[in-house]
Amino acid sequence: MKALTRFMLSTHDDASTPDAGRAPDAGERVAALLMKHRTQLLAYLLSTVRHPHDAEDLLQEISLIAIQRREQYREGTNFLAWIHKILRYRLMKYAARSQRSAAVLPPETLDRLAAAEEAPADRNDLLAQRRNAMRECLKALRGQARKVLELRYDGGLGVPQIARV
Repeated sequence: MKALTRFMLSTHDDASTPDAGRAPDAGERVAALLMKHRTQLLAYLLSTVRHPHDAEDLLQEISLIAIQRREQYREGTNFLAWIHKILRYRLMKYAARSQRSAAVLPPETLDRLAAAEEAPADRNDLLAQRRNAMRECLKALRGQARKVLELRYDGGLGVPQIARV
């Protein structure tokens, strides 16, 4: 919980903090991923339980469990697949303790929804990987080649305009 609180209260741009320059620990990485996917996770919960406040409570519980189990998450793997396992078990527990258990979808449906939720994330992860690879390639470019790309994509110039430069 400390990692989640520290992450939420920190200003990552403030170089004067004592933690500046230090690599984030596992709890901070999981907290960052939770924050990144919060809207998606809440939308999923809202689609499976009847009451919005229950969805918010479940998201808080799931976040706490994820922070507690942060060492089980392997960086570079599909975070949403990992968090959906926690979410699914939490929803089953919610259904068992709730008088409103009819408001929770059956486990098979939850599994299908989780699989559908993971697919867009895979595409987003692939796009992020491609962007990172492109940044690395651009770092390797020097001189005229780099200038041409900057004029085209940063400057918005067309090929005929670049040829005149």
